[in-house]
Amino acid sequence: MARHADRIKQFWKPDGVTPDANREDQLKAWMRSNGLSMQPGAITALIHSPVLQSARAAAVKALLPAAAPRRSAR
Repeated sequence: MARHADRIKQFWKPDGVTPDANREDQLKAWMRSNGLSMQPGAITALIHSPVLQSARAAAVKALLPAAAPRRSAR
């Protein structure tokens, strides 16, 4: 399983470079509703700051659907 930071970054920038505007809005709304900073660079801080480790885990749980369980072949 990828680290929470990697999953948030992939959610925010699916191509690895350009933020997806819709997903950025979702991430910012989640951050705002959870009392996190909305200063410039706040998403980057969420991804990288050791202090925000629990917030990263909560964001992943809230914004990223769990992988569907694989069905075994019969």
